[in-house]
Amino acid sequence: MKENKKEKSLHTGHRVRMREQLFSGDINEKSPPHVLLEMLLYHSIPQGDTNPIAHRLINRFGSLNGVFSASKEELMSVEGVGEVTAALISLYVPLTRRVILDRLKETDELHSSEDIGSYVLGHYSFCKDEYVSLLCLRPNGKIAAFEKIADGDITGVGVSARKILEIAIKYDSSIVILAHNHPSGIALPSAIDVEVTKGLVEALRQVGVHLADHVILTDNDYVSMAQSAEYSHLF
Repeated sequence: MKENKKEKSLHTGHRVRMREQLFSGDINEKSPPHVLLEMLLYHSIPQGDTNPIAHRLINRFGSLNGVFSASKEELMSVEGVGEVTAALISLYVPLTRRVILDRLKETDELHSSEDIGSYVLGHYSFCKDEYVSLLCLRPNGKIAAFEKIADGDITGVGVSARKILEIAIKYDSSIVILAHNHPSGIALPSAIDVEVTKGLVEALRQVGVHLADHVILTDNDYVSMAQSAEYSHLF
């Protein structure tokens, strides 16, 4: 059914008021998720009430994170979501990752385990695939490099002391932090993670490279093995 002129006028006025609230700061990260999503949908649905669609999306996927992690096919299974809206929602993750990575480029130094954890967590934001990375530092905390070194989990990719040494030499760094993610798990080291870490620490020590930490991450959490009472003795 087509909207009549009165309905169009009401929706237009509502959108204007919502934008005013956004620019004044009344709509922000503390606002209900359906409100934020409703406003985003203005850009793919030029007319009409997007509030019901926003509610349907949140109900279907459980949260904003669920909405923005959904596939095109999953999104388009929701009433009112077409290809243009699915494309707009799908743009969120790569756009947000780009902003996060740009901000991380502005970080020059890391001076605490919290700094390191936040920095590494930023690099792994929204990653659905497992991979292993290496953070190389100068003795003064300056960042020398952050490099992906292998795809997959640490038990199956054959991360070796030799490979880490090659990267450390490449960036002239004697302090390195290993990191890998558990996308669908919890941020706790497995027994194999512990054994691999122990072997790498000992092997690298023999060639003058200090493996200062092994950080394990999930979507929004991390564990620093070096700061854990249970594993700190390894380092």
